[in-house]
Amino acid sequence: MVLVYSFGSNGGGQLGLGHVKDVHEPQLCVGLPGDVEIRKIVGGGNHSAVLSACGRLFVTGSSQRGVQQQKLWESSVNDDDVGQQWMKYEERWPSRRWRDVACGWASMLMVDDDDGIVYGVGTSRFGELGVVSKDDCVELTRIPGLPAGIDCVDAGFRHALALDKQGQLYAWGWNKYGQLGIAPSLETATGKKILPILPPTRVVTPIPIHKIACGHIHSYVLGIDSDKNTQMLLGAGANKYGQLTPPQNPELGKCDAWQLLHRVDDASAPRIRQIGSGWHHGAMVLDDGRVVMWGRNDHSQLAAMDNVNYVACGSEHVLAARDDGIVAWGWNEHGNCTTKQPFVHPPLSVTSLVPYSICTLGAGCATSWLVTIDE
Repeated sequence: MVLVYSFGSNGGGQLGLGHVKDVHEPQLCVGLPGDVEIRKIVGGGNHSAVLSACGRLFVTGSSQRGVQQQKLWESSVNDDDVGQQWMKYEERWPSRRWRDVACGWASMLMVDDDDGIVYGVGTSRFGELGVVSKDDCVELTRIPGLPAGIDCVDAGFRHALALDKQGQLYAWGWNKYGQLGIAPSLETATGKKILPILPPTRVVTPIPIHKIACGHIHSYVLGIDSDKNTQMLLGAGANKYGQLTPPQNPELGKCDAWQLLHRVDDASAPRIRQIGSGWHHGAMVLDDGRVVMWGRNDHSQLAAMDNVNYVACGSEHVLAARDDGIVAWGWNEHGNCTTKQPFVHPPLSVTSLVPYSICTLGAGCATSWLVTIDE
């Protein structure tokens, strides 16, 4: 049986526990079936989504349909309220099967598994769903301007990236800091100031892309050339906290609108297995088990360690699956790293806090998930 536990910030029911209280220890999520394998868990502002291996989608939390519905739901409850449906996981659009899902601050993007068409729900005041709208979209809506055949998506605070199977990158939403990989334009030809918001746009990259990750107001993409020898990790957007500062070689320069963060040319050198992003920090896991991190560290977000299989980056905290178990570190005000300390460092083991073997991790805005198997 598959059992999912969550902990951390829960003021909007985003942990799927059936209530709206923060928790500092893993609690069993409500509304998820125990007979399906979990592929992915992602968290937005006050909502989260769980994607099963067979393409079923389960959602919880007050911001899942946008900020307007969020205000209505949250204004009608207090800390003692329990049992309302939006505080529990519920399967959405059960007639469809999904390939991928991403959560923005108050929006959600899904890739249809049949044709690779991207759909969305929620707030789109900054073009999060491809068009600017003062009204939230509460019904499933296709993202305009995107072709079919999309393989994966990711979402930041108010921007999004999508990638097709040919390595072509698309981006849309808020672009004030160039986080779409496109230089921001703040004026029209007549000098009139405009909001730096773009519809879905094909983004030029110096190399085909095969992994994407969105931060708060920055983005990372990992490219690989056709002969599979060169890897390039590129970043775009805000760099106030060193999000775009090359972690190992400060001499690396820019590639078009992208900052080159890491490059691997030697086929015998450690390759990048995974990339991840928090709000203001980045991470890459190498195939020799090392994790390398950079960016903001005021809440102990950054750590260096070996024997890492993969990481889940939250807003200002991180979970890591190591050979010897699961560890958490970083900002912990809401209990998302367990304990009641404001910050957790060095990394703290959380493996023993659940009774079964942990197989998948998830992290969001001060939120954490552990997927376990009771064999």
